[in-house]
Amino acid sequence: MGISTVFNILGPLTNPAEPPYHLIGAYSIEVAELMAEALAGMSIQRAFVVHGAEGWDEPTPIGPFTLFDVVPGRVTPSTRAPADYGLATCGPEALAGGDAGANARALARVIRRGPGDTVYIEIAYHVPGALHPDHFPLVVMDTILGGAHAMSMFAEDEPSRSSRLYRALVETGLAAAAGSQLIPTVAPFLYSVSATVQAPTAPAEVEVALLAEVQRMVDGPVSQAEVAKAIKQTQAEFVYGVESVTDQAYWLGFSEVVASQDWLEGYLARLAAVTPAAVQRVAATYLQADQRTICLLYTSPSPRDRTRSRMPSSA
Repeated sequence: MGISTVFNILGPLTNPAEPPYHLIGAYSIEVAELMAEALAGMSIQRAFVVHGAEGWDEPTPIGPFTLFDVVPGRVTPSTRAPADYGLATCGPEALAGGDAGANARALARVIRRGPGDTVYIEIAYHVPGALHPDHFPLVVMDTILGGAHAMSMFAEDEPSRSSRLYRALVETGLAAAAGSQLIPTVAPFLYSVSATVQAPTAPAEVEVALLAEVQRMVDGPVSQAEVAKAIKQTQAEFVYGVESVTDQAYWLGFSEVVASQDWLEGYLARLAAVTPAAVQRVAATYLQADQRTICLLYTSPSPRDRTRSRMPSSA
């Protein structure tokens, strides 16, 4: 209809499900207060009624919002700001959506902020479990992109300087580190590629480079020499990973839980059977934009560090 009516008020208050908790947005401060007072006389446990800056009926980063905290018989108003939640303010245009495709891509992004001084990017794709026929081609693809992984319980991955991600991101100075991860699982899980942004590089530039390498894997071709090298590197890590009695016990137990003893005993042979065509096929199948989620972790100084930075120098 394009206009507000009484049903914008009555609808949330007459929910036939009678939920004990409510979060309701109101298009004006007067209506928000009216709804809060009505809720205070209803059979609820708690409710929040909010009105945002510039007439929004929800909290936004545009500016402060008014919150009416409602419990039976009492309404407590307060004003809160984006900065209270570690968010910077923005204009209404920054919240505008796009077409269906643009909105879907935005929903597939996760942005988090925390203490520190480094930006991390991780891109995850849906992949099948360890018993699926595509698992071993995915293992070889993973080695080509991020390098062979240490399989011993006590070993740590070393940077794989011959991997595609290392050459494209670390050697070029875009990232301090780059890699990938494929974990054998019972059920379908995730395959991820990641990078630690090298300051002062813009995170968006690293994200573009990371996605470009993934797309290069999808577009191919993957050479026989590259696949053969990846297979040998992965086989070597497997042999080192079951060298000790402890590691052998670990992998026997792990494979019984995740796959089977036959899966473990045939690991090297199944790796050796992977072809360039199989690697190309699984890359084209699973490394698709509609199957991925992009996560960016932006770090910033802790409140204590910011306080210290504002203290006058003793010099």
